[in-house]
Amino acid sequence: MLIPLHLAVIAGLSSLVHAIPAPDGQVETRANLRLIKTSEADPGVWVTEEDKISKYRAKHINFIDITDIKDPDTLSRLNGSAAARLAAVVYPTSVSHQTQANGFIANANTTGPRSWLKTLSE
Repeated sequence: MLIPLHLAVIAGLSSLVHAIPAPDGQVETRANLRLIKTSEADPGVWVTEEDKISKYRAKHINFIDITDIKDPDTLSRLNGSAAARLAAVVYPTSVSHQTQANGFIANANTTGPRSWLKTLSE
């Protein structure tokens, strides 16, 4: 009988805590926060836009904002290890289409790109 009384007291106190307003500027709403990751092993950190600039970009710390990513495949790739992804890649063991590639290589030149660059930079 004593345990239900304790639970009732705790439940009553918890509702009081939620009823007390927080001081201005003390609570961030989730709408103002972004979930970012600095590495595959990083589980993610909720930060404000200002924190992204001051704590990460200003210090040249790379990160990816994953707040709006909902695709499970993309999220699993962002959380996976690089070694596991590399192990999944199958590289060819022999050369194929060498004749076609040599034909393209023989015709490659820089005339077109140079003229385009000249046109775009003038």
